[in-house]
Amino acid sequence: MASDEVVHISLGETANHVTSHLLNLQGLAATASNASETSLCDPLVTHEVSQLDASPATSSSRYVYVPRTLIVDGSFGAEWGCVSGNNSGGHSGQTPPSSSLSVSRNDPRAGITSWDGAVTILNPSDCNITGEEAGSSHPLDERKQSGEEDPLQVFHAAASTMGLSHQYSRFNSSAPRSFSSNSRHVNWDDLSEEGDDVEDDCYGHDQEMKEEERRRRLEQLDCKKQETKKSYNSIMEDAFEAAFYSDAGTQGDERDTFGDREASDEANGKPNEPARDDSHELRKIQWHDYWMPPKPPPTKYQVSLPFDTSSSKDGDAWSTSFNLGYQPGNAQGSGDASGVTRAWREHVMSESLRKQLESCDTVKGFNICVDGGNHRLGRSDKSAGGGFYAGLATSLLEELQEECRSAGRFVSMLDPLSCSDKTMGGSQATICHGLNAGLALHGLASNASSFLPLSIEGAHQALREDAEAASTSRTLFEGSAAVALALEAATLSYRFHRQRPDSLSPARGRIGIQSGYYQGYCSQGDDANEPYASAPSLTYHEFLACMQPSSGKRSILELDALMKPITFPSSSNDQNGSQGSVNLSSLLSAGQVSPAVLASFVSSGLIAGGPSKSELCDRIMRGTSSERQMEQQHRSSRRGGSTRQHSPGEWLEDKSAGGLMSSLSGNSKLFGTRSLHYHFTLSASNRPADVCKHDEFGTLLRPTMESLGVEYRPEVSMGVVANDSVVKLTELGSYWPLLFVDMRNGSNVSARTVASHTPILSVLGNSTRSYPRLRSVSSGFATALKSRKGFLSRDILLGLAPEIDDCEEACEYCRELVDEYEPPSGSGLAMDDENTNVDSYFDEG
Repeated sequence: MASDEVVHISLGETANHVTSHLLNLQGLAATASNASETSLCDPLVTHEVSQLDASPATSSSRYVYVPRTLIVDGSFGAEWGCVSGNNSGGHSGQTPPSSSLSVSRNDPRAGITSWDGAVTILNPSDCNITGEEAGSSHPLDERKQSGEEDPLQVFHAAASTMGLSHQYSRFNSSAPRSFSSNSRHVNWDDLSEEGDDVEDDCYGHDQEMKEEERRRRLEQLDCKKQETKKSYNSIMEDAFEAAFYSDAGTQGDERDTFGDREASDEANGKPNEPARDDSHELRKIQWHDYWMPPKPPPTKYQVSLPFDTSSSKDGDAWSTSFNLGYQPGNAQGSGDASGVTRAWREHVMSESLRKQLESCDTVKGFNICVDGGNHRLGRSDKSAGGGFYAGLATSLLEELQEECRSAGRFVSMLDPLSCSDKTMGGSQATICHGLNAGLALHGLASNASSFLPLSIEGAHQALREDAEAASTSRTLFEGSAAVALALEAATLSYRFHRQRPDSLSPARGRIGIQSGYYQGYCSQGDDANEPYASAPSLTYHEFLACMQPSSGKRSILELDALMKPITFPSSSNDQNGSQGSVNLSSLLSAGQVSPAVLASFVSSGLIAGGPSKSELCDRIMRGTSSERQMEQQHRSSRRGGSTRQHSPGEWLEDKSAGGLMSSLSGNSKLFGTRSLHYHFTLSASNRPADVCKHDEFGTLLRPTMESLGVEYRPEVSMGVVANDSVVKLTELGSYWPLLFVDMRNGSNVSARTVASHTPILSVLGNSTRSYPRLRSVSSGFATALKSRKGFLSRDILLGLAPEIDDCEEACEYCRELVDEYEPPSGSGLAMDDENTNVDSYFDEG
């Protein structure tokens, strides 16, 4: 059964941060940690098979899975962890660089370069990553003290070994179908020798002993392999923390001490010293620093802009103009106001896309992630993005419509972090912001199958709700990781392994759909008597159809997520229950109480622990038929007590309204409860917490579908449950433990405990809750076109803005979107221009 091939395209720094996390997660979901397991997702949907080295393909060549992606940026940093092999896309292999880990620290592009295929098996027992004497102390500590080695290079070295070595990599693949070999050749001598062995093995006893010995040997090797991988993961975690997180606590102490000294000086009458800026002491986390190997060859995925975005100035016109990305000029410059040229657009961007498409058999869709920032236009620019990358993405979408008419296009735009305005006056910045935001909304929404606005700061708030403000670099790193976790869960339905309905292998994912478009099938298993259709996996087009109602213009989505424990475990608790609680399994095994009596005690709440439901499962079941059935079964144990009545789907509300979800689309303030809105489509994807019992996987889908359909009545609803927690997915290796650290003051709960209690619950919705954003963009666009005609006329003459007729057409489209997403009449949510400030509902805090 052929897989739906999907290409991921990322444009801009903020989008590339999300892409790095997302490609890491998709790679882990598409591969298994050991040979005895099956991966959750089909690797051929998001990955392609690539040869590891550049030598001619032979039967002994090594192949690995690499992401199918294009990344557009002006700076890619040092190349490390890339394969350099021959690819079906027509790229020639690179010249293998030196495999030495010793590089000059004066080299600005110092780091681990492309892998040359030679792998040195490291000894993690003494952590001899960089060629030290055996038995020495941890290399990270020694080299950090002596200044000999950058911890980031230690991280890259360990990550390259884990991702590229034949022994430890989980990305090993068989040769692609296009590999030509003589399948008719048979080695008859080997078969005859095997036959002689079978005849002399005493009726098969010797053969059984050999198989048993082989099995034991493989188990021992697998145990050693797992221990070594844990050591490498520990090394990567320590190195990444030393590179980017080690100074955070010290600097916080220094800031506190400095603040106390400043107050003391003021009390003593001494003049205050100028405030220090500690931000320069923090190392900036680049997106290419943590994109894990194996990566495609640089010539396959890199689309370099003709100017270096990392060194661009505040006044560079490319960073503030949608039109310079959408309509390349004829200038021959490589930066400043010239932006990109037509030659670059045709011979670099389009050529890279063509080669990527040639390497696909049947491309079914494109996931496009766009940096939507009006870079350097002031603090409010993050509220509704649009700029150079949005214009470039719009032109790319139009090209894809011509080249791949049947392929779906899922576009997400990242509102960047706030930044200060240093170059433009307030009125000019407001006009430029409104113009770019409206053009971006028109260009992306009208050319995409689905358009999803996202907010980095909103995602960081969802992940670190009670934490103090971090540095800009760490906020971008952690916020983009939160977006990637939610997006990865939300897109599981088309990445699941495709199993036949009569397959006997246990399913690790369940999908329920209520839609007139998709009829699905009713399986013979757990879903046989359910009122909704079910499927093991969806195609990419079916996934997009579940995001779209019958009206074609309603393509605006919103994303809400839960990605932290509902209640944090205390430091005295383990994963199985609190100290002092009754151990249910021990009572059952000792025969001290019958299972029926014990179950009634647990359900009535008289004792804690054991096989009770998780809090998330309890919240999802509230008000559904599953809860009523459980109440009827245990009515006698409640001794006639009444229970509180709940409406199904209360957990879908925002936290401020008593629900569980946090908005990742920039709606930081509540815009009415969900029950007051029209819901055109709703999709909920759930990765339960690691502490959840296995039977919850089989019981979560029905209450999820009831929560979506009974209360909110969308035209299309879809529920997805994966039997794969975030702990199983990431194995808490590499940098992932740093994201699950309990940031509350005085907490000493381990990252593993927090992660074990963390579900990833994503809700993709197409509803009138998008109205505030659309209204804000539309009104800002109209204001920009009406006021300060001189600014707009000048920008049109300079090529920084489209012609006025094109702007008015785009503004009319934005107004039509506002009408499509107007809330129900009588809800009190429809806004009048005279007395309502739409921007107050938007993420500006």
